Amino acid sequence: MKNKVDTRIEVFNECFAMLNLYCIMGLTDLTPDDSIKVYMGDVLIYVNCISIGVNLFRLMYDTCVGLVYKIKMKCLKKKHEERLK
Repeated sequence: MKNKVDTRIEVFNECFAMLNLYCIMGLTDLTPDDSIKVYMGDVLIYVNCISIGVNLFRLMYDTCVGLVYKIKMKCLKKKHEERLK
């Protein structure tokens, strides 16, 4: 079962995918003004950077939490083995 954070990240990614598609449509021939195309290209870059940054932060956070948990478990296991001796 998914927790709230996973659901929020999934919704976040879906929203940013929709923003990407909207920005890509602004880069087609439907937009007659070149300055608007440049602006939409800049927005597309910023949207992708924010999305990648948030997802990388979440990935690193999950990895660090997992490592801390493993380290704590190894320390507790080692202390428990020393008490048994």
